[in-house]
Amino acid sequence: MSRIVSTGYPESGDSSVVQQGGICSAATSRISPSEQVERAGAYHFLGLHDEAMACLDHLPDHLRNHRDINVLRLSILQGLAHWTEAAALARDNLAARPPAPEFYVMGAFAIRHAESVEAAYTFLRHGAEFGDTSAIWWYNLACYESCLGRVGRAGAALQKAFRLDASYRRMAEYDEDLAAWRDSGRLRR
Repeated sequence: MSRIVSTGYPESGDSSVVQQGGICSAATSRISPSEQVERAGAYHFLGLHDEAMACLDHLPDHLRNHRDINVLRLSILQGLAHWTEAAALARDNLAARPPAPEFYVMGAFAIRHAESVEAAYTFLRHGAEFGDTSAIWWYNLACYESCLGRVGRAGAALQKAFRLDASYRRMAEYDEDLAAWRDSGRLRR
């Protein structure tokens, strides 16, 4: 499952934040919101998820719910294994129609952990608009189809993923979510 986040950042502006021991916190020095988001991304990349969330929590109110920032927030919540909170964030942001297939993949993954494969599948389907261009969306759709025992549909989704990005073929050989599909003898090279 994906942890890729959007690279879109909000416009720069002033915010009261200071680096204290490498962590973003409210204080007297100023760094721009874009720097806060960059630091959050860096902390997250390093596995410092609490520190990453602290940077996002100190953004100005008008930016806290920016859709691209919430894609990063969703990824951080996954890093923290806060599945219920991540699932709620994904659903709350569904109306914003984030322009990233990763949002739907990550949201579905959180919903799967917090609730069920069926609920994750339903959420992922909201990102169908990316079907023409996103191998990761098709791959994850195939995983859920396979987990739900719909191996024919899983195979069709995988073929679309493979056409968009052949590297997913190798992943499909070992992905546990695709066990039912592989067991059906539908794995083709």
